[in-house]
Amino acid sequence: MTASVNRFNPSSNQWTAVGSLAVARSGHSVTALQDGKVLVAGGYSPGALSSCELFDPATNTWSSTGGMNTARDYHTATLLLDGRVLVAGGYGVGSTTFASVELFNPSSGTWTVATSMSTARSSHTATLLPNGNVLVAGGWSGGSGYLRYAEVFLPTSGGWTTVAPMNTARERHTAVLLPSGFVLVAGGSNDSALSSAELYDPSLNTWTGSTMSVARGGTTMAVLSNGNALVCGGYAGSATFLSSCEIYYSHSNTWALTTSMSIGRYSPSSALLQNNKFLVTGGESSYAVYLSSSEIFDMLPPSCLFDVPSGGLQIDLRQLSEKVWSTPNSVYPANIEHLGMCGTEVSSSIAACPVGSTVCESGGGLYLSYGQNPFSVWFSGDSLFYQHGIASPSCRFSTIEFVCDPEGSDDAGPIHVSNSADHCQQTFLWKTKLACPKKSCFSLVNDREFDLTELLGTTHSVPNPYVANSTAHLALCGETVTTVPECANAGWPACRTSDGQRPLQLGAVPITYSLTAESTLLMAYSLADPFTTTIEFICDEQVGLGQPELVSIGADNTSYHFVWAGKSGCPVV
Repeated sequence: MTASVNRFNPSSNQWTAVGSLAVARSGHSVTALQDGKVLVAGGYSPGALSSCELFDPATNTWSSTGGMNTARDYHTATLLLDGRVLVAGGYGVGSTTFASVELFNPSSGTWTVATSMSTARSSHTATLLPNGNVLVAGGWSGGSGYLRYAEVFLPTSGGWTTVAPMNTARERHTAVLLPSGFVLVAGGSNDSALSSAELYDPSLNTWTGSTMSVARGGTTMAVLSNGNALVCGGYAGSATFLSSCEIYYSHSNTWALTTSMSIGRYSPSSALLQNNKFLVTGGESSYAVYLSSSEIFDMLPPSCLFDVPSGGLQIDLRQLSEKVWSTPNSVYPANIEHLGMCGTEVSSSIAACPVGSTVCESGGGLYLSYGQNPFSVWFSGDSLFYQHGIASPSCRFSTIEFVCDPEGSDDAGPIHVSNSADHCQQTFLWKTKLACPKKSCFSLVNDREFDLTELLGTTHSVPNPYVANSTAHLALCGETVTTVPECANAGWPACRTSDGQRPLQLGAVPITYSLTAESTLLMAYSLADPFTTTIEFICDEQVGLGQPELVSIGADNTSYHFVWAGKSGCPVV
């Protein structure tokens, strides 16, 4: 282990040695504070540590701060919305696993003992939820072994509440908060590496499973600008240190492999950079072989299809990528701003613009880049904000506010609003009906996109040939069966009616998507104990939208499988 510290500059892609820690340590936590300083807490040196240190990036120096009440390593540290840091669990003297919890106050530099968790744990995850609470999940608990239990810390009361357990016990997994407000937990180990992942819905207190392409523990994960997630590296067992990476598609709850790293890395560190690149550094490439190297994953521009944070709606701006848009600069009318959307480079059609530009200003014989891929998006109020990434080495970038205009035209273009005082940022306003949220159903599975939107808004009812006088009713993409009052009132997406009997629930939300061995789209409804429903979409352009057909029922009469031939089963080209 070492006390040395290095600092990475994304502009130059260079590491610089800075002041060393006072105490060499491993298994510690690192937390960026609201004032820009960095808190390092605990760890192993050898033996568990209670000491803590603060890094000041303005001076590249370290200073001691108050120590924790309990020496610990392999704990979690979470920055709360009020600026305090929550430290939970970990190992201590004699390999004791802790349930104890402490809170760090940056203003006073002191630690306060808080209410303990209900379960002692280490090598777990702790995720800050949108409401300010913290979800702690999984880990290792000595005599109790691998854990699937989860609990939530409530900063307002200082207490804990138990929530639904994960489907699979795991330690050394990773967890991230998605823009949807769901928590994605991936991989880990439970005697062996796990390929399973789980999605936690805080509002419903439920976990929904998915499966990665590769079993892996000790990985690193980041959320991409389009709401998907990227996981890289890890250990798969049998001396296999992984270089592979894969992307989680949040809209379909599926995974697909993507570009691999140059070398296998177990338990690397990582950071999502401001230019939307993903830095992975260090880790273990084989037993006791530790890496000093780093590499950067340059994220490709995501699709211009965005899930609205609430309401099950989407905004589809993909049409805007079909051409380069031009508008006068509102401050310097002689200058023209040229914009490319959703990965389109302006330089591909305006040769004088700097190569790679997605926003370019022309005027006076000059062509200046004000943005490059990749882009990032966020929602504020009723608007969607789209930011073209910083164009290195210049500071220039651009931000567009998209506003829904129901009466507007598809061809309505952007309007330049302002230049920043330092001439680094251009801002635009774009009013278009394309920015209006709408009910849609696009499924991206293993880089293949399917559009089921035309099937929305209708309950699809088909005879049940396996049960006399029975009918199955389906609604798609999370909609509710509307033709059967009891099903509609209960919010069921799939149900069965039979003469003289109460309706049966055949499926629940959330709905997941996958590809069959024949590469056809498979839509699966969540378990409505004990009933399940799957729909296999077959590509057939000749029959139009088509209709579902119930083709089989399981031996126990609880699993229903439909086939739906039609153009919606054909991948979008």
